[in-house]
Amino acid sequence: MTNELLKVSTMNLDGQPVLSTSQRHHLQRTLQQRRQGLIDAICGLERALVRGGGRLADAAGAAEAHRRGKLLLEYQRTMLREIEAALVRLANDEFGISEKTGDLIDWERLQQMPWARSEPAAGDTPYPGH
Repeated sequence: MTNELLKVSTMNLDGQPVLSTSQRHHLQRTLQQRRQGLIDAICGLERALVRGGGRLADAAGAAEAHRRGKLLLEYQRTMLREIEAALVRLANDEFGISEKTGDLIDWERLQQMPWARSEPAAGDTPYPGH
């Protein structure tokens, strides 16, 4: 879709924005807060991974903790990319449009997961991009 089509689809039939100014500000604040929380968590986890474990007796446990920490770090970085992309879509008036169908994403969905790029399919669980 072109940017122009996306901008038009964020308007109702009267040419008014589908999301009110207060809704947009609420979502922007929520995304910015989550973004900052993720940045803080990523920095803390990176520091913890660099410090590593302690005693030799804990080597196996430390290796497992390090592996899990790296997985968590990967997930947090993915979430950060999703949130940053949502902030860009919001700034470009391309926000709240399903990438799958081109339809508007329900307000309730956006409140629960403001980085959503589509409506959930039956049985979906919330994870980046859905």
